[in-house]
Amino acid sequence: MEEWSEGREGSGAGGDDDRRTWLESRMREELAAVENPLADRLYSFVLFRLDAERYCWFQGYNHLLLDGYACTLMARRVAETYSALVAGREFPESDHISLRETFAEEAAYRGSAEFAEDRRYLCDRFADRPEMAEAARLSTVSGGGAGAVLRVTDTLAPDAADALRAAADEPVCRHPGCSSPPPAPS
Repeated sequence: MEEWSEGREGSGAGGDDDRRTWLESRMREELAAVENPLADRLYSFVLFRLDAERYCWFQGYNHLLLDGYACTLMARRVAETYSALVAGREFPESDHISLRETFAEEAAYRGSAEFAEDRRYLCDRFADRPEMAEAARLSTVSGGGAGAVLRVTDTLAPDAADALRAAADEPVCRHPGCSSPPPAPS
C-alpha cells in the first residue's frame, strides 16, 4: 500500500487537487512501467491510501495480458474475496477455469477443423482490407498527451449486465455455414 501524505515530495499543500495530481502522476508511472511487453512486468496493482477513509485500487495491465472484460471479471473476484474477508465470511470458490485449462482449450481449438474454418472465413472476409497501420498509443489518444490517464466509469443496468453475461456464456458462431444457431433476440 502506498500512502499519500501532506509534505510528501510532489504532494503539494494537501487539498483534493494536490491529492488527485499526485495519484494521477503515480498511476501514469505505473502504466508506463507495464507498457513494454518485454519489460520486467506486464501488470501492476497498487492500493493507494488517500486518507483515513478513502482508498484507490489501481490496476494496470499491458494490453497483451488482459482485455477489458477479463479485467472486470478479475476486479469482481477481488471485490467478492475482499468483501467476504471484511465480513468474516469464507469467500466463494471461483467459477473461472485455471490458466492451464484455458491454454489447453486454446491448444485444442487451434488444432481443430473449426479453427481452420474460422481462419478461412476471417481471411476471406477481410482480404480486401488494407494493411493495418500501427495503432496509436492509448495514452496519446486520451486527449491529455503522452502519459495522460484515461478514466471512464459507467454502470450497466442489472438487466443489461445479466444479458451481457448470458451472451458471453453462449458459444455462438456468426459466419455463414456455421451450425450454431444465433441467439434469440431479446
